[in-house]
Amino acid sequence: MLRRVGNRGALLAELRRITKPGSALTPNDGHQPREKTRRAIHDAGIWRVEEENREYLRCRPLQAAG
Repeated sequence: MLRRVGNRGALLAELRRITKPGSALTPNDGHQPREKTRRAIHDAGIWRVEEENREYLRCRPLQAAG
């Protein structure tokens, strides 16, 4: 649950580092509004929201520049 993490950008960067190719991140909104979860993912600049519905966001890592 991202709302309980102090440095969301660092957490999302670490999750990107350890994520296997082809896998997805499905963060739990917990008790925070979906918009806050979406904003944290967007602001980190490492993930893109691939799918969204009432239950979850499915995110995939952005491709590294190079």
